[in-house]
Amino acid sequence: MVGSTTRRQMAALASVIVLGVGFWVAQDVWNRQPHVVGVVNHAAVTDPSLEGFKYGMRELGYIEGRDIRYIYDGPTGSVETVKAQAEESLKQGADLLLALTTPSSQAAMAVAAPTRTPVIFAPSANPVQSGLVESMKRPGGYVTGVTFGLQEDTRLEWFVRLVPGMKKLMYPYNPADESPSATLKILQQKAPSLGVEIVPFETPTEESLRDLMRHIPDNISGIFISPDAIVASQTQLISAAAADKGIPTTTPQKGGVSEGALMSYGFNLFDLGRQAAVMADQVFNGADPATLPVQVADFKLTINIRIARQLRINIPQDILDQAQLVGG
Repeated sequence: MVGSTTRRQMAALASVIVLGVGFWVAQDVWNRQPHVVGVVNHAAVTDPSLEGFKYGMRELGYIEGRDIRYIYDGPTGSVETVKAQAEESLKQGADLLLALTTPSSQAAMAVAAPTRTPVIFAPSANPVQSGLVESMKRPGGYVTGVTFGLQEDTRLEWFVRLVPGMKKLMYPYNPADESPSATLKILQQKAPSLGVEIVPFETPTEESLRDLMRHIPDNISGIFISPDAIVASQTQLISAAAADKGIPTTTPQKGGVSEGALMSYGFNLFDLGRQAAVMADQVFNGADPATLPVQVADFKLTINIRIARQLRINIPQDILDQAQLVGG
């Protein structure tokens, strides 16, 4: 009888403990403030990265509205106005800034400097040359993220292999954007060994880019679309204008191949955003951005078979075996 009573008392005590713990957990979840992510972006072409980031955060268990909240009113459309977007995010309580281009990352870095609010770029090409981090392994500050610029010389190699005989490659870019400017130097160093010349054309605005596409010089035999958000957002326009003159194009991101470019050796923005989500989770759990190594996006060769046929480009079988094909 005594043993039975003791067992009932212990069971009752256990129930009270379980209920108490459950109530404490529920209260903790209820009282916990969500993390606030301010999104900083000047070009719509990189919005898929944000979608990948949100998807990645959901995979990690963050429920929007309860565990995480986003501040974003869309791309500003201008490098000049993106700093104001970062400032507004901090005013609204952002505890992390997600920057979707190199200029956006530089603006976010400057705005976050007084408070050292963490900044994650997703993506930035050449983050060391752009001054965002001290090194890939040890960023050294409050900024880290995912890069893709390290593959651009390899993309040039693939382009020349796919289209032998090219001599002068047009390179439209915004000189105010340090990312394509740094890439230009890399390409100009690599080009002579491949028998081609990179011919830069400054296109700081969409209108200047459109004007250039209306007047492509006759000596241009290929177009290398730069890792410049404004330029890359016009891949369809560039590829269509080039196709009218029988000129192949290459783009830094896989999505650009579906928009008419011949090939890319690049990344998928959605997948890149998922990579950035893992880094944000680490920061939210106490990781120091200064010691959180910059991640490199996964690169894949992608070829548009329809454009290859249209331009009468014969692609060797060994290259086809390595590539993802679209437009077939």
